[in-house]
Amino acid sequence: VLALLGGSVTAESVSGRREIPAAELFVGPLESSLRPDEVATAAFFPALGPGTGVAFDEVARRHGDYALCGVAAQVRLVDGAVAAASAGYLSVADVRTVVALTEALGGTLTDDTLAAAGEAALAGLDPVADIHATAAYRAQLVRVLTARVLRAAYDDAVARSGGPREETA
Repeated sequence: VLALLGGSVTAESVSGRREIPAAELFVGPLESSLRPDEVATAAFFPALGPGTGVAFDEVARRHGDYALCGVAAQVRLVDGAVAAASAGYLSVADVRTVVALTEALGGTLTDDTLAAAGEAALAGLDPVADIHATAAYRAQLVRVLTARVLRAAYDDAVARSGGPREETA
């Protein structure tokens, strides 16, 4: 969520304080760019802009387990059309990854554009296999969850705008 929204983390040590953009925070599985003598003291999450909605969903083996795939999406509407869309992925690749999906949606949400967004997301990801899931299964979860969270983020944007929900295919 921090990376999806373009946030940052404040890190402090005896050497001083520095701001780390979320895009530079995660460098590997369970590994951050914090130095050994630093501690994170604050996180900044930018407020949502007008016409913007968000959503999150994940699939895990059991409730409370680490996700096999998690997706957070952000959709911004202008005059009812999708002006911007992106999604952040966790537990799919070695690092959390944010993928721009605006172009794949082409301004609308239909079954075809949602499928295209899932494929565009996969082009920006390298799903990993482990003892919990194959890379192919994680890729399928990316496709399904991308469509699900984009639709939910769209609905959230409409609700935050106070307008009626437009029907999507």
